[in-house]
Amino acid sequence: YRVKDALHLLTDKRYADKNVEEISAMVGFANRQSFYAAFYKNVGETPNGYRKRHIENKK
Repeated sequence: YRVKDALHLLTDKRYADKNVEEISAMVGFANRQSFYAAFYKNVGETPNGYRKRHIENKK
């Protein structure tokens, strides 16, 4: 569920000024490594890659 919350925040324009580390903390991950590992396991790409791809698709 935390990764699902992160998916929303990464593509929400209201959080565009937040970096991935800040978003990972917002959804409850203690450190960047655990967030990246959980994100990649569930989504199949890095949080930065996901955000970049979705922002480009919205243009």
